[in-house]
Amino acid sequence: MPAIVDCPSCNRKLRIPDELLGRKVKCPTCNTTFDAVASPSGGAPPAPPPPPPGGVTAAPPTAPPPPAFTPPPQDAPLMAHKRCPYCGENVPADQERCQHCGEALAGADRPWEQQGGGVRRDCEPHRGAMVLTFGIISICVSPIGYCCGVLGIVFAGIGLGLGIPAIIMGKNDLAKMRQGTMDPQGQGQTQAGWICGIIGTSLAGLGLLIWLASIAYLIAVVVGANSGRL
Repeated sequence: MPAIVDCPSCNRKLRIPDELLGRKVKCPTCNTTFDAVASPSGGAPPAPPPPPPGGVTAAPPTAPPPPAFTPPPQDAPLMAHKRCPYCGENVPADQERCQHCGEALAGADRPWEQQGGGVRRDCEPHRGAMVLTFGIISICVSPIGYCCGVLGIVFAGIGLGLGIPAIIMGKNDLAKMRQGTMDPQGQGQTQAGWICGIIGTSLAGLGLLIWLASIAYLIAVVVGANSGRL
């Protein structure tokens, strides 16, 4: 059976279902949000007035005629409220956007977007998969340059061309994640790709130096042989 609740602001009596008792409701007249607490069923009857002096009892006043019956106004249905996860204010349960902070309530299911998550809603998506791919390819390609003759310079160049971007992107993205401006879910992939990029770049750089030194040695031998003939 519906319960009667008094609005603490405008004293309007509101009829609400029993399941809303104890929850936050909103008065349709003054828009005040308050806890729904049932009004007492009734108070003690008023004390009769004291008799007049002299012992003369006054005649009871004539009761006015009963007013014509008018149907009571229908109370506007009260709607349940929920708390906005961004500003903490109470908003109607069927609202898709908070009327206080303007944030969209539908789809607010990412933990880092909630209040106190530590990351702004406009954070950049991570590039962990790309950084990790560059780093792994750099490690796999760089050692091939040690056993492919002249083509080793090509493989060393590929290792440097992928390892250096992995180092730069990984370092910048990890800094953005610490600042809270990039999605932190890719931190593990980004850090692994950054480390692989360092290893691949080191191997490719070492291989490139070896082949450059070999070419310089061959040039020196050829020049020395030609000068000896002269």
